Amino acid sequence: MSATTASAPQPSKTLRTIIITVLITLSLIVAIYWLFTRYLFPTQFSPVDLSQQETLLLNNKLRSVKLPLIGSTGSSVSSQQAMLSQRHQPAPASNNSQVDKRLTPEAYSEVDARREISFSERELNAILAHNTELADKLVFDLSDDLISVKWLLPLDPEFPLLGGKTLKFTAGVEIAYRNQQPSVSFRGLSLWGVPLPSAWMGELKHINLVSEYSGGTDQKSFWQSFAAGIDHIKISDGELFVKLKE
Repeated sequence: MSATTASAPQPSKTLRTIIITVLITLSLIVAIYWLFTRYLFPTQFSPVDLSQQETLLLNNKLRSVKLPLIGSTGSSVSSQQAMLSQRHQPAPASNNSQVDKRLTPEAYSEVDARREISFSERELNAILAHNTELADKLVFDLSDDLISVKWLLPLDPEFPLLGGKTLKFTAGVEIAYRNQQPSVSFRGLSLWGVPLPSAWMGELKHINLVSEYSGGTDQKSFWQSFAAGIDHIKISDGELFVKLKE
C-alpha cells in the first residue's frame, strides 16, 4: 500500500512555480493599471447632486446675496417658486423662464441687508457644478482653517509625451482670522501626490499673503483691500462662514 502511494504522480514544482509567477504578474498588472487610472491619469470627478431640500436651502442663501440660483426647469423649480414666493414676491414670468434668471426692477437699499453668508462643502461644490464647466474637474474640501482643492487638468493630445492624458493637482490654502484681520497662506501644491518645491512656486508656501503684501504707500494692494472688507472669516469641518464689514 505504501509503495502504491509513493509511486502516485505528484504535482510538478516547476508547474506550481509558473502558476504562482503568472498570478503575481497579473496582480501587478491590475494594480499598476488601477494606480495609473485612479491616481496618475484619472478621468473625472462626480459632481455633487444636492437633494431637493438642500437645493432650497442653498437657493435661499444665493438669493440673499443676489447670486444666480441653481436647479433646472421642471417640478423642482416650480416647487422652489411656490415655497419662496411669499417671502420674496418675484415678478410673474412665463412658463418658459427660469427662476434663477429672472430680474425684477427694485430700488437699491442696504437697509437690513445681510452681511453674513455661510456655505457647506457640498453647497460650494454644487455651485461649481451648476455655474461652471469645472464640475467634473475641480472639487473643494473644507476642514479646520483649510480649503483643499483637487484639480484634473486634461492635456492637449499634441502635448509631448503626456498628450491626451490628465494631470491631477492637489493644493491647500489656509484661511483664518487672527489679530483682527484675515490670514491667507498657501499650504502647498502637489502633482500626482508629490509636493512641488517651494522655489517652483515663488517661495510662497506658508507665507501670510495678507500681511506680506498689504504694504505699500502709493496704492492699496489687493490683499490690503481684501482684509479691510472682512469682519470675520471661519472655515471649519465642512463649513465656510464669512462676515463682511459695512
